[in-house]
Amino acid sequence: MTKEYPKYCRCVYEPRGDHGLEGYNLGDVYRYETKRDNDGTEYVRVYPQDDPFELGKYYETCSVSNFNKYFEKVQHKEEES
Repeated sequence: MTKEYPKYCRCVYEPRGDHGLEGYNLGDVYRYETKRDNDGTEYVRVYPQDDPFELGKYYETCSVSNFNKYFEKVQHKEEES
């Protein structure tokens, strides 16, 4: 089994509650992961907290198209603007 590294994204457009996403600030970097539901539809979990003890306790979900509207993928946490 291969190790999966954390994935990061930068907020490029503040959702402000749209599509169930809120609390994400323009330019800030967040962890995310892609998942599939029981029907095989891909969706994204975005974690507003990057604390490893909190990760997994709270996340918000959105479709891939909405993720692409509000976030851009970045390689590392250090890429914050």
